[in-house]
Amino acid sequence: MTKHGQRGFSIIEATIAVSLLAIGVAGLAQLTVATGRANAAARRATIAQQAAVERMEQLRALAWTSDAGIAPVTDWTSDLTTTPASTGGAGLASMSPGSLTTNTPGYCDFLDAEGRWLAGGGTRAPAGAAWVRRWSVAPVEALSDTLMLRVVVISSTSDQALRRSTSINGASLVTMRTRRAR
Repeated sequence: MTKHGQRGFSIIEATIAVSLLAIGVAGLAQLTVATGRANAAARRATIAQQAAVERMEQLRALAWTSDAGIAPVTDWTSDLTTTPASTGGAGLASMSPGSLTTNTPGYCDFLDAEGRWLAGGGTRAPAGAAWVRRWSVAPVEALSDTLMLRVVVISSTSDQALRRSTSINGASLVTMRTRRAR
């Protein structure tokens, strides 16, 4: 028995309240999934960008100067496909922009999902490769003693579902370098 002025919830009111709660929880679940995907995409973008910047800085650090403004001094032997860089490579030798679209000896290397360099890649992706990093060095015809340096980092994974879900498949950098007197 209830006192005058007091009453409980009807079954209809309780059902509506539970339904509204379920709709709210479902919306939060979708938001959580979307946030997770956005975080994964941002992480992949950061890894690709850092890998591109790292290679660009290595290319820019190679000798491209002139000795007292007379004799050119150029690094033709650094091998940037190894970490740390060693000798026996292409250095700043010109390579066409085609090296940005295909794996070219001396102008590509491979990274794992965390952006760490993988040894023994050559032009074929080793086990665990998630990224391929390619670069080109080309003279600028209109400007003597000037090089155009390009670096691209793209996903090497064949997992199309992963590529679609993150929507981040790489990074690209371009810069020019002019010879200076030492």
